[in-house]
Amino acid sequence: MSVFASSTGFIEYAGARSLVVVVVAGLADGVADRAAAVKAFTKPDVLSGEGISGVNRVLHEACRNPDALVLFVPAAVEVYEKDIHLLAVALNQDPMFGFAMPRVAGPENWPAVERMVAHLPPTERRVVEGAPVLVRASVLRDFGLLDECAPNLDSALAQLFIRANRRGVSAREVNSVVLQAGEGWTGARDLHLNRASDHAKAMATQAALPEIRFERLLRHRFSDKPQRDLLVDIRNLAPGFNGTAHHVLALLGPLSRLATQRGIKPYFWVLPESADFHGLREHYGDAIIHQLAPDQCFDASIRLTQPWSLTEVRDLAYVSPVNVFSVLDTIAWDCHYIRMPHLEGVWRAMAGFSDGLVYISDFSRRCFNARFPGSLGALNAVAYCSMDPAEYWPVGLRETLVSGDRDGEPYVLIVGNSYYHKGLAEVVPALSVAFPAINFKVLGECSGTYHNVEQIAAGAQSEADMASLFAGCSCLVFPSFYEGFGLPIFEALAFGKPVLARHSELIDELRERIEPVSGLTSFASTSELLRGLKRLLGNGEAMLQPMGVSPAQPYRWENSAADILDLLEKLLKNEDFSRCRERLEFFYRLEMFDVERAGWADTTQNMVSFEVEKEE
Repeated sequence: MSVFASSTGFIEYAGARSLVVVVVAGLADGVADRAAAVKAFTKPDVLSGEGISGVNRVLHEACRNPDALVLFVPAAVEVYEKDIHLLAVALNQDPMFGFAMPRVAGPENWPAVERMVAHLPPTERRVVEGAPVLVRASVLRDFGLLDECAPNLDSALAQLFIRANRRGVSAREVNSVVLQAGEGWTGARDLHLNRASDHAKAMATQAALPEIRFERLLRHRFSDKPQRDLLVDIRNLAPGFNGTAHHVLALLGPLSRLATQRGIKPYFWVLPESADFHGLREHYGDAIIHQLAPDQCFDASIRLTQPWSLTEVRDLAYVSPVNVFSVLDTIAWDCHYIRMPHLEGVWRAMAGFSDGLVYISDFSRRCFNARFPGSLGALNAVAYCSMDPAEYWPVGLRETLVSGDRDGEPYVLIVGNSYYHKGLAEVVPALSVAFPAINFKVLGECSGTYHNVEQIAAGAQSEADMASLFAGCSCLVFPSFYEGFGLPIFEALAFGKPVLARHSELIDELRERIEPVSGLTSFASTSELLRGLKRLLGNGEAMLQPMGVSPAQPYRWENSAADILDLLEKLLKNEDFSRCRERLEFFYRLEMFDVERAGWADTTQNMVSFEVEKEE
């Protein structure tokens, strides 16, 4: 081991009268340049082979000057006078700051670290794990020199830090100082600490800090990699076929294809049973993820439906610096009887901390912005579901059902479910009485039994059974009071079936977008529905929308995926990580409540007998 020390002259560094530079781990070319004006020189005849005891001899002399600073630098790391000055400035900010650490980057990650530190505060609290570090000489004077029995310098410095920290001295990492390491630098620490269980405790606490999570996300975001990566959270995809499944499944193909074209690798986070049911592994291979690896990161993430728990919001916050959520509707918030007690907090957090929000209709966007104004601070975009009837149901299945023979009596299909806003309670009894000779099939649960109404459980049907149900009806009645989009409308139009839907701003929005398709008619009251259905049934087949008619400017699933990716790319180019920092801080504070609930108490915190071994 060769050690280099400064000349005995005094040098001014941010109020420190002198500086001792110690370079450990071998003699390297150009060492004098590494300390620039410090004018380092070698004493191989005195210090060579003496290890930490030789270092202590230099430190003992340095500590005679109470204003001295000591810099420990591995030989593989370059350091310059300006770096030392900035480290000293950080120490000078507080008399209880005893250690200042620069960041170190190797050749392979230097550009990423340089870009990352531009988004970090000037200094942050840290735990000393070894060199490089600038230390006040008074720390060595007051709490002892380096432990000569330590197996290496890093261990000795960590033990010094713990001794000093037990007396109130802390350490700071200086983000404005990034030292460049040579090819041999790994940054790995081989710490062997005696009587320092509090060091391990401090490291565990540090790892949970929002600053550490933020740095990990930025390091991944700015790393040199062949393509960007995107996490698509579809854990809400059920192992069955419903409206949400239709929306999610229809988007996966276009999202995967267009993302790849844009240099983005998508990964789909899905439950194993749902992946099996929908055959996702066969289509997307290794892009399917069931469980994330520890500390796995992505450049961006999107959840294709709104979250229902803070855990789902936190999950994305921890894995990517750009978080986007889709908002389908606000029904579960507006209807108090189904609103979960925690949903207010979940959606407030989503609105306030998300980088981007995607809505399936402009109606949904207006509703959400009005209820959660914090969402106006995020980048908003509307990515409709497909409004091209030709895209609903697989082509082969649709053609088979259209050309096949119809079994059974004709019927009117009514779609809803047990929720009151679906409107079944208002229309089913009235329709049954008004048209006693007409057969009705209700997809969804409604109270009561009627001689001409067959009820079919919603959400438990296969895609083929659902398609057959729409293909065989005479027309669709969609009585819902409140929808975010209304997929059943297009599922019926795909087979040329006329649709009677309750009037709303959403229905007006859809009708304007799908012209010249004319099969969508609205009603404002039950009596208006009865008159409209009578008119449709009286006209018979003449009222059916001819197959093949499409909107003049059809908006397809491909357009929806492109709009989502456009929003994501805007956010990736923006590099404003303020919301990322805010949400990480928010969830860190929430986790501290969990620490309290686990049993941490003031009596434990203030005990004089600490959870550390006694110093000898």
